[in-house]
Amino acid sequence: MWKYQTDDIANISLHDHLIDDIILQGNDILLMFTNGFDVGSMHSLNDTGTSKLTGKSQILLTNAKYCSNVSHVLNSDVHKTESTLIGNQFRGFEVLDFNVEGSRFTLHGNLHGKINTSVSHMDLSFFCGKIACCWDCYESDSWFVDFPATDSTTH
Repeated sequence: MWKYQTDDIANISLHDHLIDDIILQGNDILLMFTNGFDVGSMHSLNDTGTSKLTGKSQILLTNAKYCSNVSHVLNSDVHKTESTLIGNQFRGFEVLDFNVEGSRFTLHGNLHGKINTSVSHMDLSFFCGKIACCWDCYESDSWFVDFPATDSTTH
């Protein structure tokens, strides 16, 4: 059991964090982040006043189904693959962003060293009944806390 568990994913940043493992557990899918993810300063479970990096963490997709991955290659071709999710095939996926549309959870990012070098980025999509972010502790300030801000910077 995790110390913190929330469905408030709007104040979670996965940017530049790696998925270390994907665990299939019954009807659920666990996205494991050994080096954590960032919890925004406005998150209800973060009372520190600044965005924080968690320790080991996970995103739990309940009643989930892997949907597809879409690869965007450098020459603007798009390749969509619908296949069975194998837990380690996306190990090391670097998340750049994510979005939730209804029951669809999509991760946008890169899979360095695992796919054809002409691929610029990938989208991984899942259908799920619920999304929960889980972690036990805060380890440090988020990487972007002291990053120079501009008007267009969002975290």
